[in-house]
Amino acid sequence: MPTENIIRKSRMDYIDIYIAFGIILMVMGHIGFGGKFDQFIHAFHMPMFFFISGFFYKEKHIDVKKCAFDKAKKLLTPYFVFGGVLLPLVSE
Repeated sequence: MPTENIIRKSRMDYIDIYIAFGIILMVMGHIGFGGKFDQFIHAFHMPMFFFISGFFYKEKHIDVKKCAFDKAKKLLTPYFVFGGVLLPLVSE
């Protein structure tokens, strides 16, 4: 399967290892080891993910109005649908 090899070659293994390390630290931080170790983990595990997301950021030219409309449609449609269904059930 040549397509699979192309996709696999486009990934950077060291980035995957870095992300896995960050996830492990995040879980360890949320378990709550306490003390200095907890402070050490919380000092950098979230900035680590921000760094990775910035590493893969690719600037796109987007239409702000279209983007805002699409986001509003995706977020507000379920809000009003579930609100319309639940409102009669919870109102007295």
